[in-house]
Amino acid sequence: MIRLSPLLLVIPALFLAGCGSGEENKESAKATPQSEDSVQPAGKAVRAEGIAMSFEGNTVHVGDAWESAEKLFPEHRGSYRLRSLPARFGSSFEAHGWESTDRQGDRVVSYGYGVVTYKDMVIAAVYHAEDQEPAHAQELLDAQRNGTGTLKMTEVKTGDLQWNYWEDGTQRLMVLQDKGKKGTDVTVLMGDAKVLDALGATKPVGPDPSTAPFLSSPPPASSADLPVKS
Repeated sequence: MIRLSPLLLVIPALFLAGCGSGEENKESAKATPQSEDSVQPAGKAVRAEGIAMSFEGNTVHVGDAWESAEKLFPEHRGSYRLRSLPARFGSSFEAHGWESTDRQGDRVVSYGYGVVTYKDMVIAAVYHAEDQEPAHAQELLDAQRNGTGTLKMTEVKTGDLQWNYWEDGTQRLMVLQDKGKKGTDVTVLMGDAKVLDALGATKPVGPDPSTAPFLSSPPPASSADLPVKS
């Protein structure tokens, strides 16, 4: 299963530090000054109509303001905020996010939502939920599928892992499901391709999930898991 560290291993660099509040927290949201090897977006922070993170009829696109994006998954009561970016992200980038743990009956489930802005506009967004009922994972997948219109969806499966993703120009939308004994971990990622890659959220290449570095220990693909070539 994919574990939050502290938000999620899908993008271990997104919120390396920073639960807190006040002026200290505001300062931590700013990344270091730009350098020659700093991350640069693949394209402009403008929306591509088919690429958006969607849920319950609402959407977030690249190019939206954070104040709009934060409404897609409102902060849970008792959550803590995470607002730090690694040094390779220049001062034009900021991080906004939260993480929480809730008890549902005899189960403890975790949620996290993070957004990276570039020059005050959304450039990437991530939602993650752990140990969920399969219905919630399917609900999230259906919401993304319905929001992408006529864009082609690519699906890759191996073992208990399933990727679904869409691309439009320099932007990408992905859904990753990891099915375990306690429930399903589901992650939705949307944004500029280079920014997602810099966060470690690369798309799988072909049928081999080991090419996706955001997995801590991907299971080896067996011949039964590989798609049949036509």
